[in-house]
Amino acid sequence: MCLQIYKFKSFFDAHYIINHYIKWYNIKRLHSALEYKTPLEIEQEYLNIKNKKVA
Repeated sequence: MCLQIYKFKSFFDAHYIINHYIKWYNIKRLHSALEYKTPLEIEQEYLNIKNKKVA
């Protein structure tokens, strides 16, 4: 999705489409730099490790 060439119909249209893209990028998209995991998975792994050290 290329947001630079997309013409938004309104502010609310832009807000919805951009938020949808951000959620997809951070929750569903696999990142090769993260060993084909999502940023959400990496964050959950980090928090699990951090919580084990505290406990």
